Amino acid sequence: MDIKNEIRFILRQLGVKTSYVGYKFISYGIYLVLQDQSYLHHVTKKLYIDIALKYKTSPVCVERNIRTVIKSIWSTDNRELLTEICNGNIPNKVTNAEFFNIIYEYFILRYFHIHPSDILDISYIQNNIEDCQCICFKDGMYCNQLNSCYKRISQIESESKRLYSIILLIHNITGEFLKNK
Repeated sequence: MDIKNEIRFILRQLGVKTSYVGYKFISYGIYLVLQDQSYLHHVTKKLYIDIALKYKTSPVCVERNIRTVIKSIWSTDNRELLTEICNGNIPNKVTNAEFFNIIYEYFILRYFHIHPSDILDISYIQNNIEDCQCICFKDGMYCNQLNSCYKRISQIESESKRLYSIILLIHNITGEFLKNK
C-alpha cells in the first residue's frame, strides 16, 4: 500500500478537486501527520511551516488553502465516507487541527489497525516493547526493522537518563568544589 496514493484517493472521494491549491498542502500535511504524530499538537507552529517550506509559500497561505479544502469536504456529496471518517458523528464545522486529528485517526484505524490511544507513543512502546506491532507507514505491514529501531530508541532513552543523572552528579560535585575553593 502506498500511503500517499491512499491519501490522495480518499481526498478525491471526498470531492476535493486536484485543482485546489490546498489539495497538495492538505495531502502532504496528512502524510506528515501520519509520519509524526507530534504535528497534531503543533499544527500552526510546525505543520504549516513544514508544508510552506516544501511548497515555497507562507504558512498563512497554507492555512487558508487547507481551510478552503476542508470547507469543500464538509459540503461533499459523499456523506457516507465523511460519516465513516468522522466515526459516525459529523461535526457541523471543524478547524484545520480538528480535521487533521479526525483524518489521522481514520487512517490509523483503517489502514494500520492501531487504536489511536496506542499510536507510536514512546512510553507505550517502552511498556509493550516485546509485543509492539511496529507497522511500516510505507506498506502498512509489520516491520522488523522498525521494531529494532523502536527497541534501540528505548535503549538510548534509558542510557540518556542514566547519563543525565551522572552529569547532574558531576555538576553538583564541581559546584561544591568551586564553592569551597
